This record gives sequence, structure tokens and C-alpha cells, in this order.
Amino acid sequence: MTTPAILILAMPARTDTASSWGLGRIPGHGFSLIPDACITRMRRLGCTVGVMASIRDDEDIETALDATEGVLLLGGEDVSSVHWGGGDADCVAPSRERDAFELAVVRSATGRRLPVLGICRGAQLLNVALGGTLIPHVELHRSDSGGITTHRVHVDAAFAQQADWPGEVDIASAHHQAIDRLAPPMRAVGYDPAGLIEAAVSDAPPALAVQWHPEFMPDGEVGAWLPFTWLARAVGAGTPCGEAVAAPEQAGDEALTGVG
Repeated sequence: MTTPAILILAMPARTDTASSWGLGRIPGHGFSLIPDACITRMRRLGCTVGVMASIRDDEDIETALDATEGVLLLGGEDVSSVHWGGGDADCVAPSRERDAFELAVVRSATGRRLPVLGICRGAQLLNVALGGTLIPHVELHRSDSGGITTHRVHVDAAFAQQADWPGEVDIASAHHQAIDRLAPPMRAVGYDPAGLIEAAVSDAPPALAVQWHPEFMPDGEVGAWLPFTWLARAVGAGTPCGEAVAAPEQAGDEALTGVG
């Protein structure tokens, strides 16, 4: 039996530019970053993991997707308004190069009907790639220092039953862009207490956008597993979420901190 392969698009960072990743002490170098939890949790859910940096061309993208059953988009910088018709005044350090690369991957992947999971910035970019727009700035979804805060998400009852999610889930949040107008194939399935969209899903193409950061949550919390479990099941793998939470690994799950 073949183990499904997940392609994770790494977060680019340069040490000689303003960055939330704390790499300024060694200027002149580029990095591709992935929180360990994204890798270890997908593996524990029965998938293999591949990584792709945002320095590849279209031919590399197609070759990578040929060997992939699903795609995972991570957090980071704001999505530039050039792609969704907004204003850049409130955008924080947008990277048009990263946007262009990830939009190309998502559009090819969804054209192939590969399942795509977008986390925070990844959720925003997924919505934009499929034809939606963004709110350029929201308050109260990150801490006073710009880091992680927590709040509750209310889950649509029909989706909760279909996906085996709870009706409410506590999550870790750090963002200031958010989904505004949903892309045509997407429907909202999770909201914060004020009604802001926190999760959206599409059946065709198969896609899930979650505004929170499951990779920054402890193994023992259900919200840390729900998005990864959705992706694992969508590609034909997956340990039931409860079993994965009940058997956390003790090493290797430290996550990077940042906004997006």
C-alpha cells in the first residue's frame, strides 16, 4: 500500500530584511522554514512529507505535483493586494515573489483536484487563488506584541457532523488579514465569536482554509489536529483525530513563532 505524499510549501525568510523569524544576526542568507509540528503530525496521520521552497519555476511545480497527493500552505507575510484588488496601506511586508509562487502551486493543484490545506496566510492565499478577497486589517486576532493569542471558533453543525469536528474548538491565532468575500467554491464553516470567518471548505476542488495556527498548539489539544486530520483523510490516510491526540510525541514538535 502506497503512503500518500503531502507537499509542504516552506516559508521563505532572508536574514537581511525585516522578518518575524529572528534571523537578523547572520545577514545575507536565505532560509526555507517549516514548523516541526506540520511534519511530525502529518507523518503520524499516515502521510509522507515533501518540502518545496519558493524559488522554483513552473516546470519544478508540475514535477513536484506529479508526485503529490495533497498540498499544505503555511503562514507568514500578508498576501499582496495586487492579487485581490485591495489597498497595500495595511499590508505587512508582502512578498510578491512568494505570492506568485504559491498562487501558481495552488492553481495547478486545485486544477488537478488535489486536496489543499491553507493555514492562516495559507487560508487567505487559498481564498484569493480561487477568486475571493481579503479584509486587509482586523483587530484582536493576535497578542499585543503581535504574537499568538487564543479564542474560540464556532463550527457549522452540518460540517462538524460530516468532518467529525466538535461544535466549538479553542484555537491559537495570530493574524490581521482575514477572508472577506469567499471564493465561489468555498463555504464558511467556522466563525469567531464576532462572526469573522475562521474556516472555509470546498468540495470541488477539495480545499480547507483555517485562519488559526494548529502547528503552534500543543499536541493534546483537539484544535491542533483537526486541519491536519482533514488533509490526511482527504488523501486517503489518517489516524482518527482522537487517537493521534491521545498519543503525543514528546520530541520534535517545537514550533516557530510568527504572524500570518
